[in-house]
Amino acid sequence: MTKTREMPEAWMHHIQLKAENPEALAGFYAETLQMKADAVEGGYKCEGAQRRVLFTKGEDKQVGLVAFAFETAEDLGILKSRLAANGTPMEPAATPYFDETAFAVSDPDGNKLAFGVAARDEDPGAGGLAARLQHVTLRTTDMAPMIAFYADALGFFYADRVEDEDGDPRACFFTLDREHHSLAFFKADSCRIDHHSYELNGWDQIRDWADYFAAEKIQLRWGPGRHGPGNNLFIFIDDPEGNWIEFSAELEVMDEDRELEIWPHEPKTLNLWGDAIMRS
Repeated sequence: MTKTREMPEAWMHHIQLKAENPEALAGFYAETLQMKADAVEGGYKCEGAQRRVLFTKGEDKQVGLVAFAFETAEDLGILKSRLAANGTPMEPAATPYFDETAFAVSDPDGNKLAFGVAARDEDPGAGGLAARLQHVTLRTTDMAPMIAFYADALGFFYADRVEDEDGDPRACFFTLDREHHSLAFFKADSCRIDHHSYELNGWDQIRDWADYFAAEKIQLRWGPGRHGPGNNLFIFIDDPEGNWIEFSAELEVMDEDRELEIWPHEPKTLNLWGDAIMRS
């Protein structure tokens, strides 16, 4: 079925990861993902070319914040008006990257999302290999309220769904721009982050990052492979806390009339080329 886009475009601007030792985790990201680390109020930040990650004290494998940027205050206001109309509680967004007009909401699992205004060409410019922060995938024990919150309350575009043989959703893919997904969910036995992903400029950059990881003696966790939903090429590595980090290329860019696609819950859906990591 064809889905109507209900919101202005926004993109993933930064994320915050929780960790028992945020200083050590920030050090890993700075060194391994070619970023610059600095202390900030409440934790640490790492910045690289088109990527920003915050780190704060907390339970491992939990996301503290997922932040999306709109291009204009008017666009941000459309979302704020929508949330006010449907009764979704809003609060100030505690992030150093957005100003006082930004706000945050919590989804049914307690994941916090921030929305603010930033220019698309804004870039920390820390150098290193290209890798644009592009999406976050979360695990949930209950898909139905999450789908309702993101599709109905927030107005995210519902791109694809993975269903089991009974028609129950096992994975769902949402976006606020033309890229196939900027947020996704897997049905699992716990609520936590599954992975976050950096989009590259092509297959050759997957090669470059893989060669770099080999030189740094960092083993690939999964891939190279190609996902079904999104049709993107990928490799995965682990960070020291067990968070999965994806490096992706050639993610589907959708036309305005893109229809919702239903995929079977099977290994080939998650990796058209070979073995898959099944969450449930």
